[in-house]
Amino acid sequence: MSKVNWLKKVIEARPVRGMRDRLGLDALKHNYICSVGQTVSKLYGFQPISTPILEHASVFERTLGEDSDIIGKELYTFLDKSNEQMTMRPEGTAGVARALLSNNLTNNLPKKWYYHGPMFRHERPQKGRFRQFEQMGVEYFGSRNQLADVEVIDMAATFLRKLGLHDKIELNINTLGDSASRLKYRSVLTDYLSKYKNDLSEDSVRRLSTNPLRILDSKHQKDIPIIADAPILTDYLTSDSQQRFEQMLANLESIDIPYKINSNLVRGLDYYQDTVFEYIYKPSEEDGDDSLGAQQGTVLAGGRYDGLIKLMSGGKSDVPGIGWAAGIDRLAMLLPNEPFENADRPVVIITIQDDDMACNQRIETRAAQIAKTLRTRHDIPTVIQHREDGPKTQRVDKLLSKVLKSSPGTRYVIFLGRDELDHDQNTINYRDLKQRTQSTSSITDVAASIKEQS
Repeated sequence: MSKVNWLKKVIEARPVRGMRDRLGLDALKHNYICSVGQTVSKLYGFQPISTPILEHASVFERTLGEDSDIIGKELYTFLDKSNEQMTMRPEGTAGVARALLSNNLTNNLPKKWYYHGPMFRHERPQKGRFRQFEQMGVEYFGSRNQLADVEVIDMAATFLRKLGLHDKIELNINTLGDSASRLKYRSVLTDYLSKYKNDLSEDSVRRLSTNPLRILDSKHQKDIPIIADAPILTDYLTSDSQQRFEQMLANLESIDIPYKINSNLVRGLDYYQDTVFEYIYKPSEEDGDDSLGAQQGTVLAGGRYDGLIKLMSGGKSDVPGIGWAAGIDRLAMLLPNEPFENADRPVVIITIQDDDMACNQRIETRAAQIAKTLRTRHDIPTVIQHREDGPKTQRVDKLLSKVLKSSPGTRYVIFLGRDELDHDQNTINYRDLKQRTQSTSSITDVAASIKEQS
């Protein structure tokens, strides 16, 4: 096989299915969402944490539940060269919980952490759902008090409000109760669903014998009418669970957090108990009903997982926890483009080449000096657009057209050629593309004008 054909075979010019490059507006929105998340996390006393993308498979297989879709269908799992089974993380909570144990922090509580980064699930790609997707999440270890639930829900509300999405989302909330509540309800629910075994979807029939609560979260058309008439979990809560839920709701109301009780909200992972919640996108007529694609309306979700650390430690540690995670990709789809299209608009310096090589060197030196001054003394984003195809083809309209394509949002352009070298070294010739004016001013005055107009 020739070297050229070998390269063609090895190098695939497309990203892996369900994964994508993040460019332009997508990258700006992603960075903005992470920045807002970091700011909000600090307001609530949360500290940053970063866990590996790759974990031992047992971290997820022991905690997410054998019946979950993630374990059954979606894990990226493989044997490494040491013949150990490894998994690319499908969600953030289990890895953070593992970090709590690995670093011997169970006696140093509470711990309040936030993180963001890529997760991986091998599922069918669709609008708002990718095989590599980004999440922003928080985890709060060490408190069973319902006020901890209120705090993380309030934190989620603040995060979404600062993103400008508060009028587009709705908080759905439910309680799964304690273990006694779930045991009692599971028996009642199983008896009810068993009567419809022949009418349920294939996945729901399978879950009937493993985890019937998960059937309540089914979106399958065959299951929906059956679920609608199912017994309600809150009718089977113990008195302690009922009191806890009511107190938490009262506290949410006291700080003006609106909510809707959704009795079918159960979440998809085995480690949840008591409080579970989701923020769901509610499109306006202008947005359309398919803004996030079918079934992708949940933008942030979480709940309480008091048994997770006990499960991971084999019963050696019993640390309560609650947290949430938000889909950054979905949130980015809801943010308007306009603020990001005009964000950090750069000043562009266009160097106009001359036939004289020595003159060109002086032009390039002057361009570097001006750019350095604008960037470091005035904190103004600056780009040097080098011209390398000779002076004969350098029409101003073509120069500007290239600038606008390579540096979107540009408003100010500085032209730098032989004529400009003859000016006072403290002045520059610049054009305001919005005002359609051209002036010669000192760098200090130009910088002040740019900042005033930004």
